[in-house]
Amino acid sequence: GNLLTSQQDEVTIANDATAISAANVATGILKCTPDGDETWQLDTATNLISGLVLTGNNFCYDFSVINLSTGGANNITLTTNTGLTLVGNMNVHAQDAADDAVSIGSGRFRVRRTSSTAVTIYRIA
Repeated sequence: GNLLTSQQDEVTIANDATAISAANVATGILKCTPDGDETWQLDTATNLISGLVLTGNNFCYDFSVINLSTGGANNITLTTNTGLTLVGNMNVHAQDAADDAVSIGSGRFRVRRTSSTAVTIYRIA
């Protein structure tokens, strides 16, 4: 069957941001037009567990990062914080509109609670 869900307004992250809150992640879509390489530190596991209402182990929450820049060096990199384990490529490269492009400018991530004080964040697309 089909999954029906609602989508709240996405959040626009300033191009000089350094921290991404659980409330930002909870919107489901984070977008930015960086004017250079950006490094975003994710919130702590405790805050993500609370803010995303991950009430039991293996509960998950998916979110996307959309890089609206077309400049080749304007990438967004997600970095760790207390209680986080990152799995996969945490770089979201600027979009490339060429037919043979290797970057579409977006990334899909899954936050999975692994204990009451820890989460794993996977790059899933």
